[in-house]
Amino acid sequence: MEEIKAGVVVVTEFCRPHSSKFQGYIDYINRNEAVRNDNTQKYNLYQEYMGNPKKTTALFTAEKDKLSNEEKDNLKQLFEKAQENESIMWQTVISFDNRWLKQNGIINEEESIIDESKIKDVTRGAVRRMLENEKLENAIWSGAIHFNTDNLHIHIATVEPIPMREKKEYIQYSYKYEKGKRVKEPILDENGNPIIKTEYKGRFKQSSIEKCKSYVVNELVNDKENNIKINNIIRESIVKQKKEHPLSKDKEFAKAFDKLYGMMPDVNKNLWNYNNPIMAGLRKNIDEISKMYIEKYHADEYRELIERIETQREIYEQSYGNGEKNYKENKLKDLYTRMGNQILKEIRNYDKEISEADNQVDISENQLNESVIGETILDIEKVYEFQDETNEDIEDYFVESEAEIENSYYKWSRKYKKAKALLHQEKPDYETAIMLLIEEHNNGNVLATYELGEIYKHGRGRQINSKTANQYYGRALEGFMYQLKEIKEEERKSGESYLKYRCGKMFYYGQGTEQNYETAITFFEESNNEYAKYMLGKMMYYGQGTDKNLDEAFDMFMTVADENAYAAYKAANMLEQGEANDNIEKYNKEELYMKALKGFVKMEDRQEDDNLEFRIGMMYINGMGVSKDTDKGISWIEKAAEGKNIYAINKLANIYLDSGNEEKIITAINYLKDAANNGKDAMAMYTLGNIYSTEKYGMYDLKTAKNWYMKSENLGNEIASYKLGKIYLKENEIKKSVMHLEKSNNKFSWYTLGKIYLDNESEMFNADKGINYMEQAAKEGNVFAQYIAGKEYYKGKIVNVNYEKAILYLSQASNQDNEFASYILGKIHKDTKDYKNAQKEFAKCTNEYLRPYAEYALGKMYLDKEGSIYNPKRGIEYMERAVIDGNSSAAFSLGITYLKGDVVKQNKLLGISWIEKAAESGNEYAKEFLENRNEKNINVNKNFNAGRMHAMILSNATQFLKKALKNELQRRQNIKEHERITNYGEEKE
Repeated sequence: MEEIKAGVVVVTEFCRPHSSKFQGYIDYINRNEAVRNDNTQKYNLYQEYMGNPKKTTALFTAEKDKLSNEEKDNLKQLFEKAQENESIMWQTVISFDNRWLKQNGIINEEESIIDESKIKDVTRGAVRRMLENEKLENAIWSGAIHFNTDNLHIHIATVEPIPMREKKEYIQYSYKYEKGKRVKEPILDENGNPIIKTEYKGRFKQSSIEKCKSYVVNELVNDKENNIKINNIIRESIVKQKKEHPLSKDKEFAKAFDKLYGMMPDVNKNLWNYNNPIMAGLRKNIDEISKMYIEKYHADEYRELIERIETQREIYEQSYGNGEKNYKENKLKDLYTRMGNQILKEIRNYDKEISEADNQVDISENQLNESVIGETILDIEKVYEFQDETNEDIEDYFVESEAEIENSYYKWSRKYKKAKALLHQEKPDYETAIMLLIEEHNNGNVLATYELGEIYKHGRGRQINSKTANQYYGRALEGFMYQLKEIKEEERKSGESYLKYRCGKMFYYGQGTEQNYETAITFFEESNNEYAKYMLGKMMYYGQGTDKNLDEAFDMFMTVADENAYAAYKAANMLEQGEANDNIEKYNKEELYMKALKGFVKMEDRQEDDNLEFRIGMMYINGMGVSKDTDKGISWIEKAAEGKNIYAINKLANIYLDSGNEEKIITAINYLKDAANNGKDAMAMYTLGNIYSTEKYGMYDLKTAKNWYMKSENLGNEIASYKLGKIYLKENEIKKSVMHLEKSNNKFSWYTLGKIYLDNESEMFNADKGINYMEQAAKEGNVFAQYIAGKEYYKGKIVNVNYEKAILYLSQASNQDNEFASYILGKIHKDTKDYKNAQKEFAKCTNEYLRPYAEYALGKMYLDKEGSIYNPKRGIEYMERAVIDGNSSAAFSLGITYLKGDVVKQNKLLGISWIEKAAESGNEYAKEFLENRNEKNINVNKNFNAGRMHAMILSNATQFLKKALKNELQRRQNIKEHERITNYGEEKE
């Protein structure tokens, strides 16, 4: 049989709104499957390649597996609306080789059973990623599965009811067939010129199609564990262990190491990076050392790596076709790149040890003052970066500079400084400031040009207009680059450093150019001033354009913390967040915060800046480097909000909302709506969703709340997705809930998804998915997820029993003060006779629900003669406490203890008294004991001497205890009681 050339193929075509295929698709939307199946040629753009399918499923969409007649009609109306509004219709086909589907368990050998649900779910995820990459998040689509003899296809049709697609000019063509081939010719006007028409962009980027295909393959091929193992072998087993084997001190490597060190280029040491073009001539030497190292220290791991890579390569080659033949080469390149950087890191350290000075340029604070750079642009550490970068404005307000680029310059002129002051004063004078900036821009001052970009980016005195902002940014970047090329020799030392820093910032943020972290890193490394080093630290911290490395990020921040307030702030914050634990003893976070605050205030005094004002305000509110002063913090934030600082607006709105002041709440909502509608700010939209989703502010309107959350979600806000998921969950729309929660992808959504999938009474029940999500959330510190994961591994009803994992997760939850986790953990330790650890856990159980059970367990352990904490006095005390707190089992146990007299002095009357108390409280054991006693006429006050009485009581007690252990009803009651305790500990909404 012919081998599988490609398990999955994805293609996309499009048609214009007035084409017959578009109309044909609309006509058949609300027809039944059989009719649609027989008429595919009327609406299928791929008909000539694929022919009629044997069978077609019902239509499905992003939210529905099957549409009702009413929903089909609604869908048809949306497609008609899209057609009326001149939308394109895109048709995507995801085609499978059925043999590949069999291998991956989607269809059975006889092709009689097909996992349609899985195929539809995968299609949703794949289409979502494809459309997001095309910036078509507002598009709608419908799909159907088509069955052919050898290939299963999914046909998807996508339109925009309200088109927001980019428009382009296209030459119009006519098509004809010549000698069996389709030939296109331009349509000409009466003057013989090609007719050009402005239309919505049709063709999808190849990267979008690849995202769709990649998602399908990764979701259907069960290879995730192998991929994870491959990455772990490279990163953890081989590369990470390199620091345990310094090559400069290993005789076998000393010669090659010294040779490589002698060959290192005489440049900034930060450029000694494996992938830097400067190192191209040395990569062969570096690879040789890597190979020697692997052969000596990791030969077994390397053999396993090659075997796994080969397995994975075959899977991908079969899935994707021949395009994935480079998989092995890419993975080995990754290994040698990482190993190379570890070797170069050791060489840099070696160089520091033997060299008294490096070649880095030290720009002092005095050199980097206003006469050199004027002001510093603050980088807010963004919690959410959801600004709308794709907003296409109808009008463009860009003013072309009267100066040619060759006549551009950068200067902190009197007019430029005056404009900056007017923008950031208490009551900004936007008109005068903008007039001054345009005047400077026309003269060629690129600092003013950049500032005009900021005006339109943030809506300062003008409506937000990303197109205009980007044009000003682009002109500024062009000017900075020209100045860099033409810089005079006497200005080179300071000026070149500053210009490279500014260029790096613009490539970092994608201002006037495509965002490019690699280019940004190159500029920052070459700039080498404290601001550039701060940016490099930031990129290491977030893993932007380089591997995420908190240790190196912290070290980079600390090298410039004395000169750079932002670096001092970030280093302090890392210490506070536990991200630099090795340095806690060495550095004082409060001193670093103080240093940062002092620097921010000094900079703000010199040049008012809304970003600085916001950060200073937050430091006063949170007491960072200064005594907490909420009023002073709010005044700073109000000042920043006046400057249209989006973070200040959001923070101030939340402060006003919490104040309960009706007038301020209205002001807050107006602030937020301005930021949401004009600023396209996702966090403002999210906060508005919060306002309308609660009755706290007297504005409860769930429909409006959903609308704001969805707008925020469309801009990438994962927390908004989480809120939508929770709302739909409360409304019992589980599938919609899951869709939004999976978009959210954070520890809170993982926890909720885990609960949904672990519910064995739900249609969504999936134990594997459920426990995986719960463990993901647990690893991120979600205490409820830790508790549930531990509990499920302990109980073993939904997942297999795993005491190791149960103890791990329950311990994590217990350390976060989850008393129910402490109780189960105590029980595990008690059952294994580890009384000391059990004692610690039960002692944590202080809430009124758990306390009686924990006291009873502690009493039992203290009364156990064979136990490690045997102490009868304490045992009786805990039993008595448990009785007072309502545990009847403790009363019964006390009674038996006094009757037996093994661990306390025998006291028959007291024993019977405790048992009677237990019976009065409803304890079944106690009732049965007393009934048994009465039947045998055991009477303390009559007929028996003390010796016979003692013997009979003990005999009856022993018989009863044996019987009780075998009593199935009581066993079930115990289990039920335990279930009640463990389930009670879950998060209550």
